[in-house]
Amino acid sequence: ADLDLTPDDPFCMQHHYLNFRGRLHYGRNWYHLFRGQNYTPLLSPKLSRAAFSLPVADYKASKPSMDILAALDNTLAVIPFELDDKFFSSRLLEASPFWGDPVDFSKIHIPAKRVFGREPELEQADLAEREGTHLANAFRMALKSNFDRYLPEVRAANFLEAGYLQGAVEDAETLTGRPEKWRRVAHIVHLGHFMELGVQVS
Repeated sequence: ADLDLTPDDPFCMQHHYLNFRGRLHYGRNWYHLFRGQNYTPLLSPKLSRAAFSLPVADYKASKPSMDILAALDNTLAVIPFELDDKFFSSRLLEASPFWGDPVDFSKIHIPAKRVFGREPELEQADLAEREGTHLANAFRMALKSNFDRYLPEVRAANFLEAGYLQGAVEDAETLTGRPEKWRRVAHIVHLGHFMELGVQVS
C-alpha cells in the first residue's frame, strides 16, 4: 500500500525487494567495507524504472540485462551461458536498440566525479584488512561461545533431532566458509535465547 501497488501488479515483488528486503541485505557483511569502496550502479532507480516499463514477458526474458550487455559490446550479449535456456532470445537481440549499434563511449562526455579522501597507503590497507579479519574472528568467537552456552538446554528440550544437533556441533568446531554454513549453529543460539527469555518454543 505504501508503494501504491496491489498484489496483482506484475512487478510488485520486485518493488518489495528494492524498497524493503533489499535494505536488509545491503551491507550485511559490513566489515568487508574496510577493504575498499563499493560502487553498485546496477541499483540505479532510473534503471529500475526503465526495466519495469517493459512488457512483462520481455522483463522475464532478461531484456534489461541483455540491453545493458549489448550497449557495452554486442559480443557480451552472445557469450554462451552454461545452460541453453539461459541464452537471450534472438527476437529480443535483434529488436534491441543497441544490436548492431553499441554505445560509442568516445562520443559521450562523462564528467569526472569528485572523490573525497585519498588512496590508502599500503600500510593503511593492510591495517584495514587486519581490522576486518579481527571483526570476523570476534563474531565467530561470540557465536561459538553462545552456542556452547545454550546447547545443553536446547538438547535437553528435545526440540531438534539428534542428527541435526550433531551437525551443528560439527559446524561449530570450525565455523569456516560462508556464514550461510553456520545456520544450524545460529539456530541453536536463537532457540537458547528464546528459552532464556521465557518464550514458549515448541
